[in-house]
Parts: sequence; C-alpha cells; structure tokens
Amino acid sequence: MRKTAYLLIALMLLSVGVFAAAPEKVEQVVVNLILFDGSLWKNTISPQEYKTFYMMANADNILVPTNTKVYFWPITQEYMADFYDLNEEIEGTMVVSRGNRVIARIEKEEYAFAYPNGYYTGSPQLVRGEEAHKASAKYKDEVNAYYQRVMEYQQALIDYQVALEKFWENPEAYRGRESEIPKEPKIPEYPTYYATEVQRGYIVNLEPGTYTIEIEGMPETKRTAIAFTPRRQGVGYDIRPEQQWTVPRPSNDRSETVYVYGKQTIYVTPYKGIEVNHFMYEKLKKLPSELSGRGGELVYKWMALEYLNGGTLEVYKDGELISTSDFKQWYVDQTAGAALGYNIIEFDPKVQGERPPSFEGFRVQLEGSGRYSFRLVDKDGNVVQESERLIRSIDSRSRFFAVILPIVPILIGGLIWVWRASLSATDTGTDKTSKLEVAKS
Repeated sequence: MRKTAYLLIALMLLSVGVFAAAPEKVEQVVVNLILFDGSLWKNTISPQEYKTFYMMANADNILVPTNTKVYFWPITQEYMADFYDLNEEIEGTMVVSRGNRVIARIEKEEYAFAYPNGYYTGSPQLVRGEEAHKASAKYKDEVNAYYQRVMEYQQALIDYQVALEKFWENPEAYRGRESEIPKEPKIPEYPTYYATEVQRGYIVNLEPGTYTIEIEGMPETKRTAIAFTPRRQGVGYDIRPEQQWTVPRPSNDRSETVYVYGKQTIYVTPYKGIEVNHFMYEKLKKLPSELSGRGGELVYKWMALEYLNGGTLEVYKDGELISTSDFKQWYVDQTAGAALGYNIIEFDPKVQGERPPSFEGFRVQLEGSGRYSFRLVDKDGNVVQESERLIRSIDSRSRFFAVILPIVPILIGGLIWVWRASLSATDTGTDKTSKLEVAKS
C-alpha cells in the first residue's frame, strides 16, 4: 500500500514537471497583423506555419514584418510570438502583387490610434504622419494637465479641512454668511481623450481579391492576403422584454419577425451589424489558432459591431405611427424586501451616483396583440437603411396554437413510427411460425 502511494506521488511530480516545461521557441519572421474588423483593429500574427491571412477589403490594415521567436502553446492550440525575447522589425519596401502584376509598392509610415470619446467608448481613429504625432502629444498634454489638477486638488483638500475645523469651532458665527461655509473641492476627472504612442508600419488598403505581399528581396516575408467584404450589412437590435431584460434577443435581418406576448414593454438597442464568412472573420481576429473558424468555411454569421446611440425610434401599428422613442440610459432598481422583483427606471447620475446604467436603448410600449413595426430615424429625419423590423404580439389563444402546432408533425411522425414498427413485428412473427411448421413437417 505504501509503495503504491509513493508511486502515485512520483507520477504526480513527473506530470507537474511535464506541464511546467517551457515550450520550445524557434526564431523566425512573422508578420504582425493589425486588422480592421469593421469597428476596431484586432492584433494577430502570421507565422511561417500560417502564410495565408484574411483581412477586410476597402479598409486600412497595418502589417509589420518582424523577426521574433515563435512557439506552439498546446493548451490553446495556437502559435504565439515572444516579442519580449526578440523583436526586430524588418525594414524595406513592401511589394503587393495580384497574379503576376505588381499593383503597389508601400513604404513604412508613422501612425497612431486616437480615441476621441475614450478608450472604452466608440471606435478608434487611425491617424497618420503628423496627425499621429499631434494626437499622441494631445493625450500627453491632457494627462499632464490632469496631474496638475490633482496636485491643486490635494492642496485645496488640505485648505478645506483647515477651514472646516475653523467652521466647527464656532458655526454660529456663519449665520447669515452661509456662502462662506467651506465646500469640499471636486475630484478632478481623468481626461476622456486617449491616443496611443506613434508607431511605424505598412498601411495596406485593398479591394476584394487574393494578393501576394512581401518585403522586396526577402522571400521569408512572403504572405498570401485574402481581402473579403461582408455579404450584407445593416442595423441589428438587442430586444429586451421588460420581464426578461437580462436575456436580450438579437435581431439581425429585416426579414425576421420578432414575437412577443400580449401587452408589454420592450427595450430596443440598435447596433451596426455585418454578415461575414465565419471562417475568414475568425481567422482575421486569431489567425494562428488551429481551432479558430474551424467548420465555418461555408457558414455566414451576423457580427455585432459598435452600438448606435442616436436618432429616434418610430413605432407603428397596422401601418400607422403610434409613438416615437428617444435613446436613453436605463437602470434596473431591485425592489426592497424579501420578495424578488425590479423596476426599470430612467438612469439619473444624481440619484444612482457612481453606479453605471444597466443598459441603453429605446423604450417601446406595446398596447396588446397586433401587428407592430419600428424603424430607426437619424437626427436629420432620414430613415436608416435596413433598420425596419416587424413585431407580432400574440394573445393567449394564438400563443396556445403557436406552441401546439409545431408539436403536431412530431406526434404524427411518432405514430407512423409505432405503426410501422408494429407491422414489422407482425411480419417477423409470421416468418418464425412458418419456419417452425416446415421443421415439424
């Protein structure tokens, strides 16, 4: 028994050593890819094992050939680059060919990403050359100004505490002089604007097609680029019934019909959507993974990009306009007491304080069963293309048939299967009887 325990411990220690072993790194030339996905720029790499990569056509994409060390990570089944160990960018002229014809010769240029509305809000902007330096300098200036405000705030906070102690020594002295009562200084807000450091790379913008890309005179940098476009694009929606606000129902195609039950309130959040080949789009985001996009070569999927937070939602019933709704922020307020429940109220930072809104969107109140539709109208009064949706609100009787009718074919199929099985059993029994009679004879 003791020997078995020692053996198990030894095996465990050996297994830990195997899993903790560092993967073998191989020095090679990869192409660092910063590719536009329709809203943001995603970073991946093209190692020697994956010389074909996918990119959005008619968009600025950044390529940076680099000499680095590559290893295979078995846990996630992908090739990874260790840029901390070795990171030597390759210089030269990038040659872009289509077939046997050279269509472009590209030199490296400086670029940066600017986020006017903040790093986590809205899409970034790719700025080049002198504009890149201006964007980066603007961010640094705003950060320096912020830290200056922080130092001023700290001094103001000290002055406030001294003045407050003086106030509490004799509050009656301030009667009729309420404006002189010390007020706590406001904490300075961190700058919204953000920009990255200026970097250098080859900015490539190609029409749909297949291309060969390489640094002139360096065959190890040769890659095949497949530029593709979305099959369709339009406006998608997250639709939240009030009773199930945590489970939004996506609607990406204007030909879809959204079904709801009876009189209720729904919340509609629009976003920009594109329908793309699943395999190519997944490889765009994570090329050197053996699992990304697998099985999706012939599959097209809708992808949600940035949310649309402007305009007005027009709601119709039987073709007549019944209401309009403005885009707002909403907060889910849990009801007090032991009973579960909540109320969805308009978000007010003065009331909710530092708590963020629960979600954003248009509020739509449906009067009851019937045929509804809605569409998005921009600030100039123009209907946004592909934004129309049809809603069918069904009553209890319609809901009963909507649940029962899909089951009818299954029941009929089950009865047919039982009937055929019984016939098969009868035939089998007849055959056995006849064989027994022949044996007796």
